[in-house]
Parts: sequence; structure tokens; C-alpha cells
Amino acid sequence: MPKNPAKKLNVTIREDLLERMDSYAADNGMSRSGLIAIAVTQYLNAAEAMPSVNKLLSAMAAVSDGVLRGQIEPSEARARLDAIQMTYDELTKKA
Repeated sequence: MPKNPAKKLNVTIREDLLERMDSYAADNGMSRSGLIAIAVTQYLNAAEAMPSVNKLLSAMAAVSDGVLRGQIEPSEARARLDAIQMTYDELTKKA
């Protein structure tokens, strides 16, 4: 038995969206189910990453603000930005 067996489900969707889905799926050699699975996976990955993205943006803003106010030396700012970059790289590596 597969590790993650597929399950069937019924959904109701607007006709215009269904037409767009079918057109996209056909143009890209995939089924409706495949397109839906990819779309849901990408949506959930983005939604789950959003808190981390917001933290990175806040950290970058804090570094920028600190430099502009003269509260953070350029070398310290560089170290903080390098740490932010490393966190970003780890976050995007999972995707």
C-alpha cells in the first residue's frame, strides 16, 4: 500500500474557474487532480512560511532603522544581515 494513498473528494467550483483549470492542466500535461494537488501544496507551503517571512522582514527593518539612527555599526549590520540571509536560505531550501 502506498505511503500516502490518494483519497477522492467532491468539490463545487465556479464554471469559469473550472474552464481555466482544465485549460491550464491540458496545456501543461497534467490532470485536474494533479493541478489541484500542486495548487493546494503551494498555497499551504506559502501560508505556513508567512510567519517566518514576516519575522525576516521585521529583522531587516530593525537593522535598517538601527543603521539610519546610528545605533548599529555597519559591521554589526552586516553580521545581522548575513544571519537574516542564512535564515532565508534555510527557509527557501525547504520549498
